[in-house]
Amino acid sequence: MSPLLRLWILMIIAIGFSYCFVDRPVCSYVEAHHWHDRITTLGHLVRDAHPTKKIQPLPPSHEADKLRYTIADWPTIMTGLAPFLLVVAVFLNRGKTKDFLILLGFSILFTFLLKNDLKWVFGRYWPLTWIHGKLSLIGNHAYGFQWFKGLPFQGDETLSAFPSGHTAVAFACMIPIGLVCRKLLPFCIAIGAIEGILMVVFNYHFISDVLAGALVGISCTYWTNSFLTRDKNPTLTGS
Repeated sequence: MSPLLRLWILMIIAIGFSYCFVDRPVCSYVEAHHWHDRITTLGHLVRDAHPTKKIQPLPPSHEADKLRYTIADWPTIMTGLAPFLLVVAVFLNRGKTKDFLILLGFSILFTFLLKNDLKWVFGRYWPLTWIHGKLSLIGNHAYGFQWFKGLPFQGDETLSAFPSGHTAVAFACMIPIGLVCRKLLPFCIAIGAIEGILMVVFNYHFISDVLAGALVGISCTYWTNSFLTRDKNPTLTGS
């Protein structure tokens, strides 16, 4: 049995268990104890550690929103940069740098497309209503899946929590780095996991959304690397 197949079996079991027994109590706990405000407080501590920087204080709600968007945006930014990484790779000579940029760019784009398709297939309600009147567990007591809702392969923004796209792209960004330098692989996995944890802490996603997102990102990177190296000796053997 391949490592990826074992991962799929374990993650599917974990996702099912989380959906049935973990997602709702964790979502309610996070909301009741205002964990997103605690993360914002941590941001304040980091800011105050640099007294030489004169930063105009913002209202608490603005501070929280700014920190949330900073955390949420970096996978989105990497998705936008992915085509440019591939353009840069075109002009490079054959070697590890070129192969890495190709793997990274295609892994991100593959992940982005697949997670969007899966969001349309599953059509899951959100943990909390943030924008656009999204139906959620906290706001509307809505929980579960509404299969194949919205436009085909485009989804319905009110029903697109599963899988977590930010977590998926985070892993698609980090795993290629770990393939190039195996010593960094645990660190890369940790970065992806932190993104997923913060999605739960801010009630952007349920735990099962994050687990599914991680599985999508890792799988897309694995499949992309296998495709790119199928006719040659793999160049991304680590160091």
